Amino acid sequence: MRLCCNPSLNPPAMARLDDLPQDPLWAPLSSTLSRAGFEPRDFELRSGPRSELGHLITLRRRSTGQRRHYTVMPGSPWLFNAFADLTGGCFGQPAPH
Repeated sequence: MRLCCNPSLNPPAMARLDDLPQDPLWAPLSSTLSRAGFEPRDFELRSGPRSELGHLITLRRRSTGQRRHYTVMPGSPWLFNAFADLTGGCFGQPAPH
């Protein structure tokens, strides 16, 4: 992606949520990753800008580079969708422990 010389026109940077343990999304996601047989440290969660309508998050498996995007908003099934993707092979197979 090319960035514009005017910083106000560049897309907003995504924050790394796994570096922010106080973020309310990481705790349920970490638990879901474990339930699906994955090691939470192998995943990175990034969040786009928040609005009153919600925001986009990206879940990426570090060891494989596989990623999926989820829309987080009140009442959205993003965590269930992530679990379905994890157990459905979208992130590959869990590493043996």
